[in-house]
Amino acid sequence: MRRPPARTVLLCAALGCNGQISHDSAPTSGGAPLGSPRGGAGGAGAAAAGGAGATTDLGAASGGAAAGRAGAPPGGGAGTPPSAGASWDDLRAPLEGEHQIEARTCGAAAIPADYRVVPNGSCRWSEDPSLVGEVRECTIDPTCTSAADCQEAPFGVCRGNAYAVCKYPGEDDEPCSMDADCTTLPGGTCAVWIEAGVTLCYPDGACEEQVPFCSYPSVSCDEDADCSAVPGGYCAKRIDDARCEYHGCLTDTDCPAGERCACAPYDGLNACVPADCTRDADCEGGRCRLEYGCYGALLGYGCSTRTDACGSDLDCNPGSEDCHALGASCTYFDVNCARGTAGWECVRRDCPLID
Repeated sequence: MRRPPARTVLLCAALGCNGQISHDSAPTSGGAPLGSPRGGAGGAGAAAAGGAGATTDLGAASGGAAAGRAGAPPGGGAGTPPSAGASWDDLRAPLEGEHQIEARTCGAAAIPADYRVVPNGSCRWSEDPSLVGEVRECTIDPTCTSAADCQEAPFGVCRGNAYAVCKYPGEDDEPCSMDADCTTLPGGTCAVWIEAGVTLCYPDGACEEQVPFCSYPSVSCDEDADCSAVPGGYCAKRIDDARCEYHGCLTDTDCPAGERCACAPYDGLNACVPADCTRDADCEGGRCRLEYGCYGALLGYGCSTRTDACGSDLDCNPGSEDCHALGASCTYFDVNCARGTAGWECVRRDCPLID
């Protein structure tokens, strides 16, 4: 029985079957910024991904910013891609071989070599008139394993989401009719992985209607010894959603005059932003600071001074040290109307809500 990977959660009720259903054992990134007073930037240069029609994503949830997909075949260089006619399980199997994949964070941290890439799959509503009813056609998304696979635009990198969860024999292939049937591990539930009545058709031509399978809570791990709930457990270290993404710059020299290269915290991609300073020495005893807008959008660099009303958003929101600063933000002005000079002031910024 072929089916989506374990721990796929049913989101159809919440998303109206128009969104994506994603692998819940992989970490996800926050939403992209929705604008900013100074134009905003962040993730500039990342090519758009996606496609028309409702899609079920059978890999990790995507990152906050849209990212270009590599044109390389699955595997992109890690091991040998499965041959034509391979089963869905073979196509989705972790890839052997070396990889050079970065985490989706500022600083370009390399994901350790003992984590293995899992190719992403997605299933779209069929456009074949001969396939009637609730049918989705499943394909493997392009997967990269190093920056060498990402040459469609400058500053390409291969990035993914690393995670490690305990796996046990039999937990991924356990059909059921009720929760009481799911006894391999504690906390088992019985559910249809995608949607009741949906048939998935795979690249090798096989089609199967979705039936209920057992699902068990994910437990993170560092090593096999952490996975002792039942005999045979091991720590599966995986990389989901490995795909090409593109920075807008790598260093300040890649940006036009009057701009600098900065990293957006919400997706870890670099972008060129306006800059009234390049280093602390430009600020006459102050420091050259990067300003953020709504949800971490990059706004630009400006000098701080001793006469500034604030040094950070926390100064504008006393008592918010243990949570995201709400209400006002410490904002840079080229000219402060009250004193006639540039500086930082507390200003209320109304950020749009993210659904």
